[in-house]
Amino acid sequence: MINSRSNKLPDLEVPTLKFRTITHTIYDDTIRDIRFCVRATQKFGEPHCVPIEGGTRYGKTRMAEQLVVDNPPYLIDNKPVIPIWLVRVPSKATPLELVQYMLISLGEHPDNISRHQPSMIAMLAKRIKECIIDFVILDDIHYLLNVNTEHGRQEIAQVLADVIKRSKTTFVILGIPNTIGKVLDEDSQLRNLFRSTIHLQPLQLDINPHHIDRKSDSFREQLWKFAEFVTKAELTIGVELFTGDGGEKMELLRRIKYVTDGVVGHIINLLIFAEGVAYEKSEGVAIEVDPNTRLLISLDVLSEAYEKKFKAYAGEVSETEYLLGRRNPFNIPLNQVFMT
Repeated sequence: MINSRSNKLPDLEVPTLKFRTITHTIYDDTIRDIRFCVRATQKFGEPHCVPIEGGTRYGKTRMAEQLVVDNPPYLIDNKPVIPIWLVRVPSKATPLELVQYMLISLGEHPDNISRHQPSMIAMLAKRIKECIIDFVILDDIHYLLNVNTEHGRQEIAQVLADVIKRSKTTFVILGIPNTIGKVLDEDSQLRNLFRSTIHLQPLQLDINPHHIDRKSDSFREQLWKFAEFVTKAELTIGVELFTGDGGEKMELLRRIKYVTDGVVGHIINLLIFAEGVAYEKSEGVAIEVDPNTRLLISLDVLSEAYEKKFKAYAGEVSETEYLLGRRNPFNIPLNQVFMT
């Protein structure tokens, strides 16, 4: 068995699956770890699993959804094959309710599902093998911790360990910070099936104008990665940020980082809101003429999107309320330095 605590993994290919960069290079290491664990599980017959934690809107679900899109289900002899199975853990579900939910999702009729725990787990493991699932993604695993007691965590750990070991399949567990470890630590056998936890982080970019060393390698790398992500997001959403010279482009990126903290979900939603404002202002004329037209996003459009849409979005959950107290950085010309 590989060292489940190792953070450095070789690049091994899984012929049956497609793994590509998900939106941005910040996911490359994560995808590489998943690819390695799937390959190791298939080669050695013992599950190698991946725990991934990240804050609200850090891109966990987006990454999982893109993997499923790249590897859609198909039929062989009228039997379903599901290369990657994304399971969203129902809110307030118990571990056995999750097993039942997963069985129903794979086509089992509720009347055929035993209420006996070992039988349910054996049935689920059998269905996972029948559907030739390369790996299972359990999203929002923290919902199982609605009863966050030692007994509750032990029950979750026992059910997960039994399902994973019986199915001999890679599981990728997604959760918010400081949740997955609470479950894994309840069962040493379960812990040994998982490598060390991957922590998704926001994009970094130094935005303090007094501290920025534009010639430093670290700042250049931060700026390149941030700009690359924003550019890819523009292409995906169908917009183009309007700026002047290179200095104004960097100034705009600083302001986007200021209002979003570099969280990928916040950046994408800011651009989506701006696209909506730009579309309303143009009355959709450009899109109707050419559906491939990218809407031009001016500073005025970003300012309006921030005031009318982004602030309400930021206040939806407590984890992002801290963004509400920030000034609108888009109502100042780009040839002026915005002071954070």
